[in-house]
Amino acid sequence: MSFESRLRKETPRWVAAGVLTPEQARRVEALHPENEGASTRRFLAIVTMLGGALSVVGLALIISANWDDIHRWVKLGVFAVLLAGAYGLGARLLNGPNAKPLVGEALLTIGCALFISGIALVSQIYHLDGRAGDAVLLWLAGIAAVPLLTRTRGPYFVLLLATYVWFSIEAAARDGRLALGSGISGGSEHALPFVLLSVALALYWTAAFWPAAWRKFATMQQALSVTIVCATVYAAGFLHHGRMGGGGLPVQPALWFIALVLAASVLAARRDFNAWRLISPWLLLAAIPAWLAWGGFFGADARIAGAWLSSATLLALNVFMARAGLVLGRPWLVNLGVAFIALNLFTRYFDFFSSMLDQGMMYLVSGIVVLGIGWFLERKRRDLLAAIRRGGGS
Repeated sequence: MSFESRLRKETPRWVAAGVLTPEQARRVEALHPENEGASTRRFLAIVTMLGGALSVVGLALIISANWDDIHRWVKLGVFAVLLAGAYGLGARLLNGPNAKPLVGEALLTIGCALFISGIALVSQIYHLDGRAGDAVLLWLAGIAAVPLLTRTRGPYFVLLLATYVWFSIEAAARDGRLALGSGISGGSEHALPFVLLSVALALYWTAAFWPAAWRKFATMQQALSVTIVCATVYAAGFLHHGRMGGGGLPVQPALWFIALVLAASVLAARRDFNAWRLISPWLLLAAIPAWLAWGGFFGADARIAGAWLSSATLLALNVFMARAGLVLGRPWLVNLGVAFIALNLFTRYFDFFSSMLDQGMMYLVSGIVVLGIGWFLERKRRDLLAAIRRGGGS
């Protein structure tokens, strides 16, 4: 239901409650006339997107089937046209006389995503052999200026993803520049979540240094960072099974990561302590056992203890995320906190009681538990969002 339709559904109630007079209700409705063609345009937009997607897939299949027969200069020329078109048309639609900001931002985002394809294309045509991490680093350098020059969130999101991809590649590779997986049996599978958790925390706190005019970048950076922190802490909770083999990570580079994260936290606290104290202590509380679990610095028993603590501290973090969202007026914090509370409770419940699910009564009880928790959390989420819309938390 559109906003205009909901408005016409609510105004009779407001008149009956004495909030508005009938004349005021008519004036409010006149400010937001119903758009009868909106549903038709939505249908056409969906059909257009579906047809465009199928056309792109078909073109890609045709090109892939004849890839070896296409001359290298044709390949490079087509790519150059696509990249220049995405950037040029995107910039024009962003600020031109007939501006369509959303379309322009989408084209700029596509251009940033295409850049890595161009690196791969040149490497394939000229048989260049190098490290995957270096290719991603070149991608980062090539698109870094786009979000800063255009102030658009789409390209900045691609830049953030590229940053996480680079750290992931370097953490997982045996010869990675982060020196966490070298020579350690099973080290790379431990290093990847350890590094992602550390980088996400550092990016969360460095987002506090964006000027007010760039606040939308800071919000996106924090939202993605908190999501990755919650995901890595959540995954650490499964290590209590003790099935992940291999030794711990090298202590010295791991400590460097932790030290840099703590330094970023201290600097963010000095910049705005009131904002820092709402969620940052709980981020640290959740990160410590997760670092312990993924790092495995003190043996298998400490890793298992860290896994159990990760599940508990994640629940505390998510509760305070929802509270911080209410205080700061940020619905994404409420939604993310409630989503991970539900995910954590459901999976831990089935993790603990899975051996008993061969009994019919246990299925019945499990269904009631899941429904009860789900309804309760959804009700709390709606109450918190309603409080944000009313303009206040305490």
